[in-house]
Amino acid sequence: MCTDNVPLRDPTHLFDAPLYTDHGRAVFWPDISKDHPSNAIWRVVGKPCSYRSWTFESGQMIIDKAGNRGLNLAALLIAQEMQREGHDFWFHLCSGDKDTFRWAFEMLDLEYEESPRWMSLLGTFNPFDNNRFCGQ
Repeated sequence: MCTDNVPLRDPTHLFDAPLYTDHGRAVFWPDISKDHPSNAIWRVVGKPCSYRSWTFESGQMIIDKAGNRGLNLAALLIAQEMQREGHDFWFHLCSGDKDTFRWAFEMLDLEYEESPRWMSLLGTFNPFDNNRFCGQ
């Protein structure tokens, strides 16, 4: 079985954290890249580009469907549609399924929070396969 990540402790404490409860009941973790200001996605969603904004890592996220007055569910449905029927268009503008969550929340102007703590990597670079990363 493959997985994007493995929690090292019970994550239930996150549901009581102000990071979650005070920000639309939606928390995302940053990925390792940022969007370029010339990317058309900014114009499509009607937002100004900010270099402080990282892309999202979709291996872990905390979202209450009832959060943001129930509109978190709408954001999830928009992200689902972007991943299914519109994936050719959306994946050309962003880094695949992981960013559809971010853009759906942005399109609806919903509150969310980005975790101040980054995920850690566990693995090695394989020198026999163009230094491809192998691990978690």
